[in-house]
Amino acid sequence: MKLFIRTAAVLGIVSLATLNSHAAAPVSGWLDWRGPDQNGISHETGLPDQVDPAKPLWTADFPGASTAVVANGHVYIMGYLGEGPDLQEGVICFDAETGKELWRHLYSDYLSDIIYQRYASSSPTVDPETGNVYMQGTQGLLVGFTGEGKELWKIPMMEQYGRLTFPNGRTTSPVVDQDLVITRGITANWGANGPAGDRVYAFDKRTGDLVWASGDGIRPMDSCFARPYLTFLDGKRVFITSTGDGSIYCGNARTGDPLWVIPVAKAGINPSVLVHNNDKVICIYGTPYEPGQLIALKIPHVQPTNASPVVVARSQVELWNAPISTSASSPILAGDTVYVTGEKGNLCAVDVNTGNINWQMSLGIEQRNACPLFADGKLYVPMLDDPETKAKTGETGTKGAFTSSNLRRTKARYSLTLRSTEFARARPPLTTARSTCRPRKSLLLREQRKQPGRPENDGAGMAETRTCRAVADYSVGSVPPGR
Repeated sequence: MKLFIRTAAVLGIVSLATLNSHAAAPVSGWLDWRGPDQNGISHETGLPDQVDPAKPLWTADFPGASTAVVANGHVYIMGYLGEGPDLQEGVICFDAETGKELWRHLYSDYLSDIIYQRYASSSPTVDPETGNVYMQGTQGLLVGFTGEGKELWKIPMMEQYGRLTFPNGRTTSPVVDQDLVITRGITANWGANGPAGDRVYAFDKRTGDLVWASGDGIRPMDSCFARPYLTFLDGKRVFITSTGDGSIYCGNARTGDPLWVIPVAKAGINPSVLVHNNDKVICIYGTPYEPGQLIALKIPHVQPTNASPVVVARSQVELWNAPISTSASSPILAGDTVYVTGEKGNLCAVDVNTGNINWQMSLGIEQRNACPLFADGKLYVPMLDDPETKAKTGETGTKGAFTSSNLRRTKARYSLTLRSTEFARARPPLTTARSTCRPRKSLLLREQRKQPGRPENDGAGMAETRTCRAVADYSVGSVPPGR
């Protein structure tokens, strides 16, 4: 049901972008962790077949599981510093060419019950119109900044809207759509908003005023960090998102009015959805303990008769399902092929129209949050563990793996020795940057070092430091290694 409407005044992680450090508006770059088409692909060409993560252009100690976003020569990434009561989480802006820190905003965490330092699981988002930057922190703060680091507004989502936090720290990345900043989370407030629910909120991007809030009315079973997908349906701008109640929910992105909800899973769904040809939703779900599926659902064309969404049975709209499961890694879509890394480290290519598995290859023993990146006919895939090291030692997170799979040629795997349990918590940001001296390509990776003597937990571990690294420097127009 729609919950509230008010008139407003109005790095093991890879992301790929085209940047121009001196470009005027509109802002260009990799502005959102899912990319310009919301599907994990880049239109860049001339990218390397091989990348050596051990030879960075620059490094910066800033722990976190966030994917970097890049705009006009600046890298924005979330992370945290400090421990215990001194821990602060927020966003830092770096120069993409040099790694020089340009500005930072960090905030204390007073209310959440996060464990294993699972902070900064969301990513910043850059507004393509203004260059403003938006973040939602684990501690419940939704904040807007100018591209130069001036704080525009700050909303304590816990205090104002009853946003709940969970020990796993899962937090949604904001989405910018015209004049709105849209996000979601589990909230329990007052009145009609009293019962706990997975709700979507839209705020005026300039003032931070609430414009609408929307929910499917189903009791949540878990938190999740799924990002809403924006598209059009029956002439209306809509959002479609997986939720913490195990459903796929669709609502009007301008008003928050609910449209439909499809119950899918028994637990919350972390991976973000995809939309293909504006007629089907692609969703994957599962947990480390209960296998799920990759499914395609026909988008319903229904209109609610009251303030609640139309509940559509999965059996009425399911087009196909495939025996691929993951608890956190989001699928990507390139043309008519879905690429996804399963829970056990198998990279799969699936026909989006039929659900047939075209091929699959084993890249590791286990995968967690990271998802693949498709660009220039290649797949760049960060993995939680290098399988050979994991098989020999039995330890999780001692050596992460980064795989480059050239679909036109052969697959090549490159490993990076890490003291890490979260090398692959998010997609690595692969960016194209243009400097005043010469163009260069660079891949941004993030790694984490595990604190000695601290227990493993669900593949996440305890963070000591994680480094943001820019690697693979070469001139555009030259022959990249392996070509």
